[in-house]
Amino acid sequence: MNTGLPQNGQETLAAALQYASRGWQVLPLKPRDKAPATKFSEATSNPAKLQRWFGQSYPYNVGVLTGLVSGVFILDIDGSNGAFSLADLEREFGPLPRTLISFTSSGCHLWFKCDRPIKSSVGKIATGIDIRGDGALVAAPPSIHETGAVYRWSDAPIADAPAWLIELTRKKPISERSLDNVRPITRSTGNSSAYGNAALEREIKALAAVAPGSRNNALNHIAFRLFQLVAGGELDRDQVRDRLIDACHANGLIRDDGILSVRKTIKSAFKAGMKSPRSRKLA
Repeated sequence: MNTGLPQNGQETLAAALQYASRGWQVLPLKPRDKAPATKFSEATSNPAKLQRWFGQSYPYNVGVLTGLVSGVFILDIDGSNGAFSLADLEREFGPLPRTLISFTSSGCHLWFKCDRPIKSSVGKIATGIDIRGDGALVAAPPSIHETGAVYRWSDAPIADAPAWLIELTRKKPISERSLDNVRPITRSTGNSSAYGNAALEREIKALAAVAPGSRNNALNHIAFRLFQLVAGGELDRDQVRDRLIDACHANGLIRDDGILSVRKTIKSAFKAGMKSPRSRKLA
């Protein structure tokens, strides 16, 4: 399906005018750079102004303001970390719809419709994934990265963002809320004993309260002890994993290090703990 968007190699002016025709607010960026060459407040969809900027020989890149002002927001996927994090999110919440993509020097921008305020953030929802919403901008094709890579488009219409993605952009880290409001997520508790549940509550409470500087070590030690109880038949594996993730939201580790890092630590602790069963009978 042809989106009508300019492809790699066409003039920047044609691109800027095309974006403006979609209602996007456009401004020039410094050559081979993502920095604006003018004030944000001067961004426009006025063809005459765009002609003055881009109709000369000066090699501006072209930028688009994101958020409500242009009716679009961007899921910015940076490199392999971002790609792994995106795959992790889709496994947890469901696949993203097919949408317009602009390919950058080291990743891609996924474009979604925006009909409500979307807060910009860096690494908030996952490692290597940024949100470009209100108050932000992105370089758009056919801009040229400092490395010489040319931004280019995929060929798809802009989709509505799924509800789970909108929720992630709006959700405050649990550490900013009262720990009393942290809701345990338990998919299955069929294998959990009273002994195991008491240990789980004690360990999760301790992990949720750990201060920066020792959170990952605490996660590793506590997860190991809890997975020992899983191996001993006192706790359910999925219940332990989900409660550990809850606690890492609560202490801010996921916000600071990302979900991928936390899950890697949990996976390592799981492998070690399952080799050393512990139960009420063995305690």
